[in-house]
Amino acid sequence: MYAIYIDSPTISGAEKRALKLFYELNLRGIECKLIISKRLFNLFSVGEYRRYLSDADCIVIESDFVDKLRTLKSFFSLRRYTGFNRIVRKIYDLKVNKVIKNIDLDVLHIFLDLRIAFDVKKNTNIGKVIFEITSPEYVRKLSSYRPNTLAKIDYFNAVSDSTYIKAVDFIPRDKISQAPIAFFNPEYSISEDKLWNNKENIIIFAHRLIPRKNGWLFAKVVKQFLKHHSSWKVNIFGKGLQSDEINNLLAEEILSGQVITGYQTKIIPELERSKIFVSLIEPDNYPSQSVLEAMYTGNALLLSDRGFTRERFFADNGMLCELTLEDVLLKLTKLVSSETDLELFGRNSRSLLNNKYNKGIYIDYISQMYKSISNDI
Repeated sequence: MYAIYIDSPTISGAEKRALKLFYELNLRGIECKLIISKRLFNLFSVGEYRRYLSDADCIVIESDFVDKLRTLKSFFSLRRYTGFNRIVRKIYDLKVNKVIKNIDLDVLHIFLDLRIAFDVKKNTNIGKVIFEITSPEYVRKLSSYRPNTLAKIDYFNAVSDSTYIKAVDFIPRDKISQAPIAFFNPEYSISEDKLWNNKENIIIFAHRLIPRKNGWLFAKVVKQFLKHHSSWKVNIFGKGLQSDEINNLLAEEILSGQVITGYQTKIIPELERSKIFVSLIEPDNYPSQSVLEAMYTGNALLLSDRGFTRERFFADNGMLCELTLEDVLLKLTKLVSSETDLELFGRNSRSLLNNKYNKGIYIDYISQMYKSISNDI
């Protein structure tokens, strides 16, 4: 039997992918459990992702006391500097290992939690462990470990070309594979005929607000752009280290209603109304779930020309830019100058997604990986 494990305080691309992968595998008759923290389960349960949760196949790590301690901001410094944080984490890890010990698993596919990935085989009777390399941050974390520590994880799945290329510098090639395409499975179907009539002059940026996502750069562009394009509105959805400084910079525009900021889990309904989606990620926009969602909802794209972005996400469906204020502003201004081009770019985004990102290819890849690894036991 297979299982996917994930824990997170928020819902973003990796969390959605893990949940939908679990759902699709079971839909195909491939038995797979979802082992999920209570805090993430609760987030999924109150939104549009509830339909992917199966009571029969979902195993929730019940840790209400631990989750409360982890989310209390007033105790953050205390936990961090007194070592109490490690105690809280240790309690949670013991709960996870206790749950997994009672399940006969051939393969456990772990998202976002390196501690569990390193320790679970030592504390349970599990067969094989796969760790999902979801981002450059995880490549850097993994590169800091010694080979004998990395060997505790049986196999690695790199979600993109760029993460794979960097990871094979320190992970043997027979222990890692690269996903052939990004996995995309929208929450609901959209009528393409009606899509264009409902769009408004809205630009969306929806990413974690951390330096390599360049939300701060985009906020500075927005400050200049709106001075000359008052008929447009900009939504910056996300949270992170740069949230406060972005809100401070755009305080006047937020007050006037030209800019909306904040965390948004229901992104597809917002993207149905928007005409342009901006992604300025380093070192690569691929395989961003939000870009795929923007393509699905017929948005013209403004993307940083980094990594495999041009090869994977670009086909006359918007514009590419350099990561400077001047070039992002120039390309955004060009995009809004032609309503006809915006609709054409949006339609091309839909076509590229339909032609290139068939979820069946990804499910076949994952199921074959599980089967191959479990046969090595």
